[in-house]
Amino acid sequence: MVDVDPSGNIVSTLKARARILHRDLKEQDPEAQARLRRLPDLRKLDGEALVLAVQRRYCLKVIARGHGFNGWSHAVEVLTKDEPAGFGKLLCPERCEILTNVWCRSHDEALEAQAQYGGIILPYMHQFLIASPAYMGELGLDPADPDLAAIGPDWSVPLDSAARRRVCEKIVVANLAWEDG
Repeated sequence: MVDVDPSGNIVSTLKARARILHRDLKEQDPEAQARLRRLPDLRKLDGEALVLAVQRRYCLKVIARGHGFNGWSHAVEVLTKDEPAGFGKLLCPERCEILTNVWCRSHDEALEAQAQYGGIILPYMHQFLIASPAYMGELGLDPADPDLAAIGPDWSVPLDSAARRRVCEKIVVANLAWEDG
């Protein structure tokens, strides 16, 4: 089970993960070093130089990107606002890429594909995908979750934006559980 902040605030949980990453880096943990060196500004640093260069904001960015967000501010926006500018790769984590889905270049194309194949329209960067029930399960979502019904069949135009935000939080919790193995 994933340790979520006692208040239930997923942003606080992600901040705690960033603190742990920062601590692990200071303790010279090779995995923490490798994760932080994925950032372009830190790519060429290692050892003590890396420890000295890393500020908490870098750890927040690594944690956010690990969940498919563009960065920390994007993660906070998606997880706290009902109308975020986009979802980055949150709705299409690597573990879901193996599942066959219909990809569409435009919302109109996605609506046509949905009429033909069924499924749920999910925004992905500047495209859309039609997700199957198996895909939604792999995201870590319970098909009986009332928030899923409240969102409706098109996440780019949700019937209930607050429900979509809550489901995004649930996806992050599922990602944390996936990470923790």
